[in-house]
Amino acid sequence: QLIGFTQKRTAAAVAPNTTYSASDWTLSTTQSCSHLGIGPYTVSAPALNITSHPADVNCTAVTFSVTASAGAPATISEYVWKFNDPVTMTGWDNVSAMTGSPYNYPLTITGVGTNSITITGNTAILQDFQFYVEVKTSGSPQCIKASNAAQYSYNTRKIYRSVANGNWSDATKWEMSNDMSTWIAACNYPTSRNSSQAIIKNGTGIVLDIDNDIDKLTIEATGTLEVSANSTLTVYDSTANADLIVNGTYFDRANSANSLNLSGTATWQLGASGTVIKSNTSSAANYRDQYESGIANIPATATWIYRYNGDGNPTVVSAGMFYPNLFFENTTGAPFSFNNTLMILSGGVAPASVCTVKGNCNIGTTGTAAVTVYNNNLSTSPMLIYGNLTVGANSIFTNASYNGGSSPSYGNGTGFEVKGNVTVNGTLDANTASTGILKFSGTGTQVVSGSGTFDLWNVDLSKPAQTLVDQLVNLTANNNLNFVGGILKTNANVFTVANGDIAAAVTGHEAPFTSVSGAPSYANDRYVWGKLERNVNSNGLYVYPVGDAVAGEGYNPLRFDRKTGSGYATAEFIPGDPGACLIGPIYFTCNGENKFFQYSDMTSEGKWRMVSSTATTFGYDIYLHPNQANANVFPNEDVTVGQLFYKNNYRALKAPNGTSDWSAYAGDPTICPTACGNICEVGSYYNIPGIGYSGFSDFAPAGGSGFTTALPVELTSFTASCKDDNVVE
Repeated sequence: QLIGFTQKRTAAAVAPNTTYSASDWTLSTTQSCSHLGIGPYTVSAPALNITSHPADVNCTAVTFSVTASAGAPATISEYVWKFNDPVTMTGWDNVSAMTGSPYNYPLTITGVGTNSITITGNTAILQDFQFYVEVKTSGSPQCIKASNAAQYSYNTRKIYRSVANGNWSDATKWEMSNDMSTWIAACNYPTSRNSSQAIIKNGTGIVLDIDNDIDKLTIEATGTLEVSANSTLTVYDSTANADLIVNGTYFDRANSANSLNLSGTATWQLGASGTVIKSNTSSAANYRDQYESGIANIPATATWIYRYNGDGNPTVVSAGMFYPNLFFENTTGAPFSFNNTLMILSGGVAPASVCTVKGNCNIGTTGTAAVTVYNNNLSTSPMLIYGNLTVGANSIFTNASYNGGSSPSYGNGTGFEVKGNVTVNGTLDANTASTGILKFSGTGTQVVSGSGTFDLWNVDLSKPAQTLVDQLVNLTANNNLNFVGGILKTNANVFTVANGDIAAAVTGHEAPFTSVSGAPSYANDRYVWGKLERNVNSNGLYVYPVGDAVAGEGYNPLRFDRKTGSGYATAEFIPGDPGACLIGPIYFTCNGENKFFQYSDMTSEGKWRMVSSTATTFGYDIYLHPNQANANVFPNEDVTVGQLFYKNNYRALKAPNGTSDWSAYAGDPTICPTACGNICEVGSYYNIPGIGYSGFSDFAPAGGSGFTTALPVELTSFTASCKDDNVVE
């Protein structure tokens, strides 16, 4: 006697199913002692037998096989392999669909339609998948029989690390552990499905040869991960901090279809000695946008390389980006230009669009061939480089628009602000369409050197007071030299301002002291220590803010009042004893008044020199402005000696460069009737005029000794007697 209920499998329920379905069963709750009878399906076709079912696979190749036979006259016509992912699927689908939509598994499947299939490729993602096959006969009626299901389930651990160089998909290159202490050989490569993190161990290099996802990835200091062109690395947000940590080298060779995928809120982090190399068209924006704690915190000591190696055109990110040490390089045999919208340094006018390099910026200093890099960022602030800027031989760093055009995100770039040294052995171009600046803002001495070409529009010194820009090459600002703080030291070189505008070409310096009394109190900052050349083409006073070292004579400017001539004029202050001058009294008249001068020596602690690179003979007046530290060694004083009234007045004498005895150039009308200028015009020691000069030479004031003498002094009367030797007493 049967009490309860019965279940009979319906004839239509052929395939196995992981989910219970009531339609596959005939249910009865009526008590019955009758014979169960014959099954609802009568076999009218030859028998179909499966003698060997697919077996579970673990740490071996993913191969499933079945052995089946059909009774004559039928034959087996088809093997239909099925799969199920217990994590994401509620039913079964054909294995042949795995590589297409909607699955798109990165797999290669051979043997579909046969009694044996082999799956290769990204097989680690198949962890716990189930497989079975439907065997079908030919003819009608067709017989179908399903095999038992088998599972792919391999041994795994939480943590994987590389043990040798090779492809990511090669399981022999990995080992695994649950505790970072005991390690065993891996059965498969790491994925997010079989592990919680993967480590590229020191001294090993792994090539990502497949699309793969991972929960956490760390590249140790001497480890390298290279992402191949057609592979995508996906990193999930599985930890509280960074999910991709690059302490070694991350080489991104992926194309635009395979950019690094920091899924959701996943972040990455670059170690202090880490390196990112980017050589293809994959996106660079996610590196900026998904940096742990913000891209501004990327370490300055790390390295970022944009490399052209033939993979493709390296995509660059600029607006709002912060870089560590930045390199643009070319490892091919021919020059390469980063000259499309994805490779230029672009960005809009907003201040936040500025591109910042926290370390050094190197253009074409590494690699095998030259590069041209376009800084087309339009931010109101120039590209900021905290370290050194170096341009290699034959390479170009320019603010010129890469295609001569413009848009809201690119055009002729703003220029460059550098806090370190500037070395140019190729070309630095910050002068396009009246645009471009090279700004020095470092807190210490900044050296400018190189054998290449500087093409500059504006040059700006915005440094702490009295710190130096040490110029080891000739430089030209085509528009403006501006001082906010700091001193430009030219050494034996010249700084030229090509703009002839009297007031706008050289700005920001201290105004020369022009009062008729008193003394200056110069801050000894914001001037050229060395040679400053200006384009002089208009009538007016051109200021030359020149001087000596702060510890020496400091700021000693001059003013040049051009009357005739057009060309370039260079001025410098040269510290030291100008020479000797012993002459007088020399008597003459000024506007009908009797005058005389008498000098015993040159009185300042330096001299001013002017030359013309265009060999222009200017007509001009000149005004010398000694620093408060430039001692009036042999001063003139207001004093009366007998019938001679001496005055505390000074005049700028002019003598050929290198003159040691200035006596012949002091203004004796019998020796120097015209070339010595207007000897009647004088001023105070801190505003010394030289009037009516032509041609360039050295300039300095003469002074007295003892009684002290000056030019001019007033001669009220004199008494003399004539002796045989014609000397007047």
